[in-house]
Amino acid sequence: MKLLYIYALLIFATKIAVADNFNDLWKKHGGEVLSGNKNNSITQPKSKISTTDNDFISFISTANNASLKIDLKGGLIRFENFPKASKSKYFKYYEQILEKILIGKQQFYYAVKITNNKKDNAKDSFNWTNASVSADSKALIINDNKLYENKEFLKEGTYMLFAIRYDAWYGSTFFWKNNLNYMLLKKQLKKLKRENNKTVIASKSTILSAELDASKREANELRKKLLALENKQKQKQQRIDTDTRGPLLEIISVETIGKRGTITGIARDNIEVTEVTIDGKPISFSSNGNFKYSTYVPPTGLELSVQVTDVAGLTTSKTVILKADTLIANASISFERLNPLGKRVRNNKNALALIVGVSNYENTKAKALYADNDAMLFKDYATEKLGISKNRIKILLNDGADERDILLTVREWLRRSAKPNQSDIYVFFAGHGLASDNGKDMYLLPHDGSPRLLEKTAILRNELFSDIKEANPKSVTIFLDTCYSGVTRNDEMLIAGRPIVIKAKEQAIPDGFTLFSAASNEQISRPLEEAKHGMFSYFLMKGMEGDADTNADNKITARELHIYVKQNVVQQSSGSQTPELQGDKDRVLVQFN
Repeated sequence: MKLLYIYALLIFATKIAVADNFNDLWKKHGGEVLSGNKNNSITQPKSKISTTDNDFISFISTANNASLKIDLKGGLIRFENFPKASKSKYFKYYEQILEKILIGKQQFYYAVKITNNKKDNAKDSFNWTNASVSADSKALIINDNKLYENKEFLKEGTYMLFAIRYDAWYGSTFFWKNNLNYMLLKKQLKKLKRENNKTVIASKSTILSAELDASKREANELRKKLLALENKQKQKQQRIDTDTRGPLLEIISVETIGKRGTITGIARDNIEVTEVTIDGKPISFSSNGNFKYSTYVPPTGLELSVQVTDVAGLTTSKTVILKADTLIANASISFERLNPLGKRVRNNKNALALIVGVSNYENTKAKALYADNDAMLFKDYATEKLGISKNRIKILLNDGADERDILLTVREWLRRSAKPNQSDIYVFFAGHGLASDNGKDMYLLPHDGSPRLLEKTAILRNELFSDIKEANPKSVTIFLDTCYSGVTRNDEMLIAGRPIVIKAKEQAIPDGFTLFSAASNEQISRPLEEAKHGMFSYFLMKGMEGDADTNADNKITARELHIYVKQNVVQQSSGSQTPELQGDKDRVLVQFN
């Protein structure tokens, strides 16, 4: 069965009696019955809204005697045809409305429409109004506080239609033909509107009166303030007219930093300062007279006139000289600090590193400048850029780098720590080197080595390589920041009385070795004074940070590192030092994550 929006037009017969069973319906759904009050043989239940017939204008339909009573002022409509519906074929829908009213659901929709066509009653043609609803045994009672605002009552038409809608149910439509009471309704509606308008006007009048009083008070306050201001202005003008004291001007500081000169000062007056100018151009100043002025100062200096004017037109001026800053910064060369922290690399768990740095020697006064500093810093590059664990790095410095210390470290620690065919071994040496008189043999000078007794006190390079090879490593990479010419980093001779530079002869290196040398065999390995490092060591470590990764593939090969170091060392030494590379040039030394 469809329950959505049932449309019906009910015309009740004139002689239909009040339903005998409406009281039963009322009681069935919880209606309260009053005893002893009988009307037309029906017990009257309590109404939820108390009304008086004197307040209503009644409409009686000539077609069906359906009564509609409207109280515009009280906002009430009594639909007295409701009980008769209990015997109609639509009884079940009225029963639903009554049931929901009695259980407390009292919101529903109603509509009133003035029209010339009594059949103009389609659901969508009504302007529905949401209102509360109650009931008694005679009527359905609608309570709408804004009933008098319903514009339908002011329209012209032959019929007045009335309809109700509850939830999904669209109830019956009743109509009343225009009669004298309808005219009375319109008259009463107009009267209510006039009364409401008077109330609104009176309210507005009260508001306007309050606003007028407030405006008057505000105007009086403004007049008082204006009078006080005028008196103050008169007094000030009298002081100005009699003023003979010029303003005060105090220059607090005059300084030039670089090309910018700055003047700071204070301008005061017994009445008021009106203007501060420098060379005739006004400048800003604070309420207490403080001012600050900056300008360009040419090399010849600058002379400026500062003037203060008060409200009486009196002036005070001073001449200020800004001197040029004669301090000229010396041109200098600087290099970035080395920093191994940055790009992270893969850990090489089987790798080992032996690092040796000797700056001060026991048997020669000639120092290897910054060699120990190079070695200490390379230890951090070994961990951060070569991926070697800290506990697999051995570092020997100065008096801890005797011949015995170095040889025992290679023959015992290095051999025992290396894993055959798995370990990558790295050796870094910074210190003195020297070739034999005939240039055939190259030596690394330990801390206790003597340049005059090379064969007895120095470490032969080829023997060192052989000892390392005995560990059977996967690969060996050696960095030697030394030379074999007999001249130190600071151009001292290792052996006094032997001024001839020795040219060491080229020597082969074992298979699996990669050798980076700071200089060719007859050249000097120089320091980089500005960075406090050996020139070769500085650019070696700088390149390992990532600067040598020229193709940006996150890998640095021996070839890439050598090219980077060579270019920078040749430039900084003006071509007097040329690093060299021997061995596997494609070996990857640094692998970034």
